[in-house]
Amino acid sequence: GGSATNYSFTTTATAALTVTVAPTTLAYTGDRAFASGTKSLALKAQVAGAAGCLANQTVVFRYDSNGDGSYETTLASPKTDSTGKASYTWTLPTGVVLADVIAVYAATTSCGASSSTAILGVLKSTDTAGGAGWYTGGAARVNFGFQWASSAGTMLWQSSATSRFKGAISSYVKGTCPVQSPSVSGTCATLTGTGTLYTWNAGTNGWDQSATGIAFAARVADASSNKVDSFRMDFPVPTVVGETATLVTIGAGSLTAR
Repeated sequence: GGSATNYSFTTTATAALTVTVAPTTLAYTGDRAFASGTKSLALKAQVAGAAGCLANQTVVFRYDSNGDGSYETTLASPKTDSTGKASYTWTLPTGVVLADVIAVYAATTSCGASSSTAILGVLKSTDTAGGAGWYTGGAARVNFGFQWASSAGTMLWQSSATSRFKGAISSYVKGTCPVQSPSVSGTCATLTGTGTLYTWNAGTNGWDQSATGIAFAARVADASSNKVDSFRMDFPVPTVVGETATLVTIGAGSLTAR
C-alpha cells in the first residue's frame, strides 16, 4: 500500500467513503531517431503524479515485433528511480527499420495506470530519407517514422490511441520549402504512397482495419543540424485526426532528407 497522500476522499451525507486512486501520466523520453550501426538504444520513460506513485514503481517496455500494434514482446520491466524515471538499454533486432514501442505503468492500489508510445526510426547510410519523431496535430499527439531507400520505403503513423496507418512509400521528390507560418527552411521533400488505416477498438483493446488503399502525402523539412525539423501528414480521403494543414515542428526526434 502507498501513503494516504495518494488518495482523494469525498463524503456524502450518509458518511459513505469513496476512494479514488491518484492519477498518473507517463511520457516516453528516450531515443527516437538514430543511425544504422548504433548498437544500443536508450528506452526511457518519466512518471508524473502523486509523490507516492513515483519511486520504485514498475514500468514495462514492450515492442510491436509483428507490426499489428499489439506490443506483444516484453523487453524489460525496470523500476523507477526516486524521481519517477525508468530506463532500459535495448539492442535493436537485426534488419529492423521502424520500431514501435510502448512504456506501460500498471495500476496499483494507490496509483492509476498510464502509458506512452513511440516510433523509433533507423537511418541507413544508403537511405535517401528517414527519421522518426512526434508532433501535435490538433488535439492529438502523433508518433511517426519513415524510411526511403532508392526506390521504396515505409511509413508508420499513429495518432494518439485513435488511428494508426501503415503505408508503402512509392515516390520521393525534393522541392522548394513552402511559404507558411511558422516558416520552415532546409531541405524539403514530399513522400507519397498508399497504405492501410486502422482505428482503435476499446472493446477488444486492439486495432481494427478500417480501410485499405488509402493515399497519403507526407512532407518533410530537414532543417539541418542544431535546428528543429518539421513534418506534415495529409490523407486526401478520409479526414483523420492528427493531419495538419502546414508543416509543424516536431517535439522530439530527427528527420533527414538528402
